[in-house]
Amino acid sequence: MTRRPPGQVRDAIIEALRAAKKPLDMSEIHKKVTARLGEVPSSSVRSYMQVGNGRYFERVSRGRYRLKS
Repeated sequence: MTRRPPGQVRDAIIEALRAAKKPLDMSEIHKKVTARLGEVPSSSVRSYMQVGNGRYFERVSRGRYRLKS
């Protein structure tokens, strides 16, 4: 796997959450990010979800997130 440019995974996560009609769990988010960018380690998605929580999106229940309004 190649290293992604800064912000690419974040932008893919935000796009996935923006398009969703309901909160998504981590596996759904990872699947959508991979569909957009190609193979992305799930650890990269999980890591960014921890870093960006509260800034771009919010946790609504255990392992489920939505875009912050």
